Amino acid sequence: MTTASLSSRPNILPAASELASTENAANARLAALPKTAQQKFERLRQLETRMSALRDGLYDQQQRVREARDVAHLQLASFDRQMRPEATFEYKDDSATGTRTRVPVSFPERERIVQRIESYKAELARLVAEQTAANLGFSTADILDWLARSSAKYIAAPVPLVKINKGESFADALKRTRDAQATLHNELAAVENAGRTVTETKAAMRAEVALLAEKGRPGIANLFHGGSIEWPSEVLVANGQHQYAVSTTIKDAFSLAVWAHRAAIVSQLDAEIERSGDDATALSAEAQATRVAELQAALFQLQRHEEAIVERLESEGVQVRRTCVDPLILLGIEQPRQ
Repeated sequence: MTTASLSSRPNILPAASELASTENAANARLAALPKTAQQKFERLRQLETRMSALRDGLYDQQQRVREARDVAHLQLASFDRQMRPEATFEYKDDSATGTRTRVPVSFPERERIVQRIESYKAELARLVAEQTAANLGFSTADILDWLARSSAKYIAAPVPLVKINKGESFADALKRTRDAQATLHNELAAVENAGRTVTETKAAMRAEVALLAEKGRPGIANLFHGGSIEWPSEVLVANGQHQYAVSTTIKDAFSLAVWAHRAAIVSQLDAEIERSGDDATALSAEAQATRVAELQAALFQLQRHEEAIVERLESEGVQVRRTCVDPLILLGIEQPRQ
């Protein structure tokens, strides 16, 4: 099996020994994958090679069309320079009204040049669209990088059944699956950004106030032995535009105030939380974690279903740009369940 080259990390030039070690690790991890995953990787690599050659050919075509377009632009400019200003228009008499109107003169040669320029522009747009369509969305080099960093053991994941509705094409099924994923992504974002309940927020507030109040608690042990109160303190460090830093120890008046007025502070913060909280849209930490796990699992299954549809389309000669590049999805693997 021919192995794709590893992608280089941005702004880092790895040593030859490091690159060789990473490549060896990736090859070893690839060889340890299930046979189906190795075969899938090889198909992806071959597809990537073909698309890369296609993009290179399209780029060469673009260059030739650009050159032809530029030549046409020069011809148009030369034609316009040779024309006398007074020859670019003519007068036409209107016998009905007795008026004379100035109208531009039509030059067939010039029009042909303009038409060629427009055709070159249209061809360039077509080639750019084809080159964009040849973007597969994934990189086998990235898969190898992922394998080199991975240490888990993988088994073949169950192959999902490709489900299409009555009268639906595979292209339609792909769109439907991707639309469902978009909906899940939006819901997942909403759940992850949901606020905490009033009860949990109050508990978090009390915990924070308690820590600050404990920090501000004065030490009175020395008073029993004729000493003085040990007031809470903190170190203040000042850095100037020089190599020295100045530090001093000062009394921590803020922590002391929280300790002294803890009950009033908690009461005021309770009122603020109740005023700002919205339990109608809030989620507890437990409920949020549960829902996030459910949505991620549903999204993962949709992604596996999408990959199965993409493979079916590719088997029919239809090229599809992948939107999910998770190696677990691309290679059809998963970790063994405990």
